[in-house]
Order: sequence, then C-alpha cells, then structure tokens
Amino acid sequence: LDGTAEVVIERPDDASHASSYRLLPWRPDPAPPSRLLFAGCSPGATASTFFEARDAARRVVSRIAALGRILRGELSRTRIAEGKVREGLRLFGDPDRYRLMGEALLASLSFAKRSGDVVVVSDPYDPEGRELVVPAPPDRTLGQVVDDLFRRQRRSRRGLDAAGARAEALRLRAAKLETLLGVHALTIDGAGAERLEAEMRAEGLAVGLVGPS
Repeated sequence: LDGTAEVVIERPDDASHASSYRLLPWRPDPAPPSRLLFAGCSPGATASTFFEARDAARRVVSRIAALGRILRGELSRTRIAEGKVREGLRLFGDPDRYRLMGEALLASLSFAKRSGDVVVVSDPYDPEGRELVVPAPPDRTLGQVVDDLFRRQRRSRRGLDAAGARAEALRLRAAKLETLLGVHALTIDGAGAERLEAEMRAEGLAVGLVGPS
C-alpha cells in the first residue's frame, strides 16, 4: 500500500449481478483488466452500497430458487395426476364390446337361449358367424340385458372421453411447466424473475402474491 486508503467496489465490466462484486480496502494500481471500480463519497457509503447490493442479489437468488421449487413441485404433481388418470382409463370397459354384444343379442332376441348366466349368440359382423358369449344375469330378461349393455356402452364412452380429455389437459400442463423450467434455468436477475412469475401466475400458480398486512 502507498498509504492512501480508499474503499472501492470492484466488478467485472460485463456483469451486473452483485454476487460478482468485491469490496476492496484499497484502490488497485494498476486497475485490473476487464474490471470496473466504484467508490462512493466516503468509505462508509461505499461499503453500504456494496452490502445493500449483495443482500439484494442474495434475495434475487433466493427468489429464483423458490420459483424453481414451485415449478418442480407442480410438475411432479401434474405428472402423478396424469399417470393416475391414464391408469383409470384401463378400468373402463370397452364401449365397442358392449355395443357388439348388445347388437348381437338384439338380433337374436327371438331365438336366443340361455345357458346358466350367459347367452350364446352369433356375431352379426363376423362372416363366419362365430359365437359370442354374452353375460345374462338370471334375474334380467334378455330385453333388459340388451338395454343394460347399451347403457354400459354409453357410460363407458362418456367415462373414456372425459378421462381422455383430462389426461390430455394434464399432459399439456406438464409440457408448459417444463417450458417454464427452461425459462427458469435462464433467469439470473430480478427482471427475469418478474417475467417468470407473471408466466407462472398465468398458469394458475400462486407466486409473488402479497397477503393483507
């Protein structure tokens, strides 16, 4: 040192994030290449500027990290929900199977004969006339069995359509959340965090909200 004390802030000339700043108790001579030096009106003012900038940068880093946790948590929940919906799709009976059995039994109603709790009829769409075994509870007439089969066909079709639409909506939401995670990976400052929060709110995520004081 040459005896002249001067507190300065040193930062890269291509960086605006305060996490890259350094507080020096002297002014380097010569100044390091690709670095900028800043000094306030007094050592105390310079130090105050440094620590305020550092604390603000840490808050931004913490804020960005929190947004990432929210996104990853929501993406995980969305994927789990989609998996459950798709698993539930397998629980629905095949509506076309119910329709085929109903039509086959209806075409054979006048001569079909029961065998226990089933009735065996010909497949009206099979050129070889292969037989179909149609469940027919003993407490239901064959006409009622036909009605039951068509009712189950409609119920199964509605269920499949609704579950399929729900699964697709969840798939699209997961894709959007993955896109937002890509945006998050590139977010490095407060302005970027603001934009990311706005996009997350547009997706129904409760972020950046201030409750009543």
